[in-house]
Amino acid sequence: MQPSSQITEQIRGFSVENGFDDCGFAKVCEVESKYRVFFENWLENGFNAKMEWIKKNIDIRFNPQLLLENAKSAVVVLQSHNFFVEQKENKFARYLLQEDYHVSMKRKLNFMAQKINEILPDTNSRICVDSAPILEKYWAQKAGLGFIGKNTLFISNKIGSFCNIAVLLLDKEIEIEENPKNLHEDFCGNCENCIKSCPTGALVENYTLNCNKCISYQTNYKTDENFDCFGYVKGCDICQEVCPKNKISRKI
Repeated sequence: MQPSSQITEQIRGFSVENGFDDCGFAKVCEVESKYRVFFENWLENGFNAKMEWIKKNIDIRFNPQLLLENAKSAVVVLQSHNFFVEQKENKFARYLLQEDYHVSMKRKLNFMAQKINEILPDTNSRICVDSAPILEKYWAQKAGLGFIGKNTLFISNKIGSFCNIAVLLLDKEIEIEENPKNLHEDFCGNCENCIKSCPTGALVENYTLNCNKCISYQTNYKTDENFDCFGYVKGCDICQEVCPKNKISRKI
C-alpha cells in the first residue's frame, strides 16, 4: 500500500482532474455539542421558516458515522459558480447559471470514489451533495478550505463564497493534517457589509440567518406573496456581491 501522504495527494489530483476548484481532508468525528445547541436554538426561534425537513435526522447531521458506518475520513471539494452576468431585473443567483451542481458534483464524486477504490481497495464511501444531512460548511472549514462568514455562507480561501460544497465520506483512515486555524475565529473582522446590505434584514446577527426574511428562501418557497424579492426570480446574491472576500475570484 502507498504511504498515506501520497494517497491524499493522489486524491487531490483526482479532484483537479474532475474540475473541482479546491479539495481538503478532515478526520471524521462527532461534531462538538456547542454546534448542536446553536442549531437547536435556531430551530426553536423558527428561523428555518417552513423548511420542516431541516428538523429531521438531527442525530445524523451531527454524526457522519450514522451516514456511513465506520466513517473515518472526509474528502471535501469545492466547485465555483462565480459566473458574473449583468442582470438588472428578473435576476437569478449565480449558482443557477451553470449545470445543476447536485448533478455535476455527484457525477464527479462518483468518478473520484472509483479512483480512490483503486488505490484503497474495498473502501466504502458515501457521497453527500446537499441532499444528505451533513454540515457541509463545518466540514469544509474543518478541512482548512476557508471559514464561515457573518452571512452564514462558507467563504473559500481561494475562490470566495461563490462555491458549492460536497463531501465524500470514506471508511478508511488517510493521513490528514489537522486544520491549524481556530474553527471559532472571526475571520470577517469588523466587516459587516453583508449584514448592512441585506435589504430584508435576514441576517439578524452575526452568523445567524432568519430564513423567513431571506430573499433566496422566498424565491424558492414563495410563502409570502407580498414579500419584496428586489428583482430576484430565484435565489439571491446580495450578501455575496458586497463581500470583499469575493473580489479575488471573479470570472467574467
